[in-house]
Amino acid sequence: MKKIVVALTVLAVSFGHAQTRGGYDISNVGSGQVFDLGRKANAKENVNGSPYFVETYLPVKLSTFEDENILVRYNAADDEMEFNKGGQLYYIPKSDDLKIKFLNSGKEYHYTPYTDKGHATSGYLVLLSENKKVSLYKKEQIRFVPAKEATNSYDLGRPAEYKKSDEAFFIEINGTIENFPKNRKELLRKFSDKEKEVAQFVKQNKTSFSREADLIELTKFLNNL
Repeated sequence: MKKIVVALTVLAVSFGHAQTRGGYDISNVGSGQVFDLGRKANAKENVNGSPYFVETYLPVKLSTFEDENILVRYNAADDEMEFNKGGQLYYIPKSDDLKIKFLNSGKEYHYTPYTDKGHATSGYLVLLSENKKVSLYKKEQIRFVPAKEATNSYDLGRPAEYKKSDEAFFIEINGTIENFPKNRKELLRKFSDKEKEVAQFVKQNKTSFSREADLIELTKFLNNL
């Protein structure tokens, strides 16, 4: 009898620890599977604009919690995936194997390490074209611009705002993700062993290095070289 009591006590303590990981509650979301609520999101007040490209919470499929049914939106300014639980915003915990697919649109975000202008970082990238050798991603960007106080009677100052920036494109080759070549010259340098074929494709298709549809077609071509 004494052994049974001890076993139950250990089980209760273990369950208690499992319910609070990283200082936040673990709750059932949708299907009953245990889901880590992650960090609480802190909304900024009195800011013009929006940190979201899409304000609405939409259904997603998570690679790390495939049985969960939750509604999520992407906070591009904070580079976080948010969901609402009990009136409180939470961020989905990040991991390098995390993939989030929005079921309505099919848009798929990968949380992954990558290199941006020579600097190693990690973040959410939108998958545009996935292939065995060469894949294409884009980074959706909204930045927070702090308020600026007026310095004199002629200066009106500026309120804080969220400002959309041009999306950035990234190429993945052999598991390494970095900025997509910004022009024909850089592209030919990266694929120097197939320079003639690449140059001909770019010329014939009048490829724009800032147009998403063109880069998707170019990536598919590069994958087949």
